[in-house]
Amino acid sequence: MSQRTLTFFANAFLTRALGVELKGTYTWILNTANIISIIAGLGIYQSIPFYSRSQMHKDIVQEYINIFVLQAIVYTGVSFAIVNFTGHNVTIICVCLLYIVDIFSQQLNMLLLVDKIYERNRVFVLGSIINLVICFFCFIKLKNNLYAAVGCFVIVKIFYIVFYLYIAKKIPHPTKVSVTDIVRKIHFGYI
Repeated sequence: MSQRTLTFFANAFLTRALGVELKGTYTWILNTANIISIIAGLGIYQSIPFYSRSQMHKDIVQEYINIFVLQAIVYTGVSFAIVNFTGHNVTIICVCLLYIVDIFSQQLNMLLLVDKIYERNRVFVLGSIINLVICFFCFIKLKNNLYAAVGCFVIVKIFYIVFYLYIAKKIPHPTKVSVTDIVRKIHFGYI
């Protein structure tokens, strides 16, 4: 089975588990988080092919992982501030949680796309299987539960993050990031 087929069935189980109203709310939350993650990602991942080809840095993978972790830490702080400012709105909490794990997962995905594509594809298929199993569980046991659907998305994204870091065999060090490197990579992404 391909990844698309697995995702199709997972979405079918999730749609049946949520029902019409909650599926609409879930879709709105997910789409809002995706839009925010595109904007908040700052295009940093777009510079990966350029810097990996130019060999300007010895350990480009470590450098990007450090930047991505620092970015996730900053966005977690921003999310806490937003949640406290908005009065702990459940929808806002879900969006804030989703965009952080989505940005981090997408950026590590792009890093592996350039560095280790075969391992990335294996992780994608394994993640799709995990997503299908979790969505099937939601369909069987957790009907009409928005938190279960959001939790399903977060669990799958965390799975991707953990395995991407495992494949890269790097330990993040967000304190070892140069501000000039971050600015250069953001500038590259927006050009």
